[in-house]
Order: sequence, then C-alpha cells, then structure tokens
Amino acid sequence: MRQRRRVAGVVALVVLAAGCSAFQESDDEGDTVTGVDDTSGEGVLAQCVVADPTGAVIMQPGSLTVDARTRLLTVSLDDAVNLEVVEDVVAPYRGPDDLQGVVADYPPGASTSFIEGLTDWNSRRTLTGLTLHPDDGKQAVLVAVRLTEPDRPAHVRGVTISADTPAGPRLYGWEQLVLVLPDGKCSDEVVAETTAWTG
Repeated sequence: MRQRRRVAGVVALVVLAAGCSAFQESDDEGDTVTGVDDTSGEGVLAQCVVADPTGAVIMQPGSLTVDARTRLLTVSLDDAVNLEVVEDVVAPYRGPDDLQGVVADYPPGASTSFIEGLTDWNSRRTLTGLTLHPDDGKQAVLVAVRLTEPDRPAHVRGVTISADTPAGPRLYGWEQLVLVLPDGKCSDEVVAETTAWTG
C-alpha cells in the first residue's frame, strides 16, 4: 500500500506539490518553514519543518478506510532518527486519499480544525488497539512525534500501521519523508545538506 503521496503543508506551513523546486516561507514568528529537496534529480521530496518549543510536530502521512472489521495494533516510524511517537490517533477525514501534511504545533492549540479543514483534532481516537468498522468511513492518521535529543535534527521516511483483519494480518504504510529541525530555518541549503537519507 506504499504510494507516492501529494504533500500539503497545514497550520503555519506552505503547500508542497510533487515535483516542485525548493522554496520557503515563514510564519509570523519566523520559526516554521517548509522546503523541498530535489537535489538527487529523481524528484525525491523531503518536507522540512522546525519543531515547536517542545520539539514536537504532528505528521499526517495519509488516510485509511477499512472494508471489514479491522483492529489497529501498532504504529511505527520507518527509518526514524532522533524521533519518538508521543501520540497516535485517527480522526474522521473528508479529504483526498493522497493528501499529506505536517502540523507545526502539538497539540494544535486553539485551532481544532486543520489539514485544510478536513479533519478535527477534538474528534480523534487513540489508534493503537482501536477497532475500525467500514461504517466509520475514511480516517486521517495523525502521529505526533518529538525529538528524542532536543538539540539534534531528526528525520523519518514514513509511517506503518500493523492491523488484524478477518482475512489475517495487514500492514498499512505511507512514505512521508520529513526532516525536523530543533531550531533555525529550513532553506534550500539546509534541506540539501541534511537529506542524504532520502536517497
């Protein structure tokens, strides 16, 4: 189920479209920006974000819909360096299947409707151990991560969920290349220098 996904920045982040060149834009305080690395010449994209003051961000790697009773067992970060999961949830989602994003603040504060208004943080349910049914509809996967060592950059290649279905074990996986900086700014140069892991 691994697929290349359309990437969209949310809350204080700029929108990224597949195949675009590097660019940046900051929020009001100048500490949250997004960049793209296409230095390999193969269209490899890495979303770059500066963590909030606690060293955390929320990843939205994708969404899922089940066609039979499905118990979500575990969530794991793929090839993560210097990141730990602090919360994993799902929430009803009304957006396209291929939309991804990163929320710059965990928890998302007063703004409870995010990912372009397509899901609501307050409607979330803990992912691990949750049983989903087909009538639950499409669910956004939301994984809050925090820097393990707060002064070092971090990165992750994606998210994988293991599940149990009537047909047997199943894995749901999404590639989402994210670079998390503890401070400073994302720029063309910073992204290019710190994304050898995307190759």
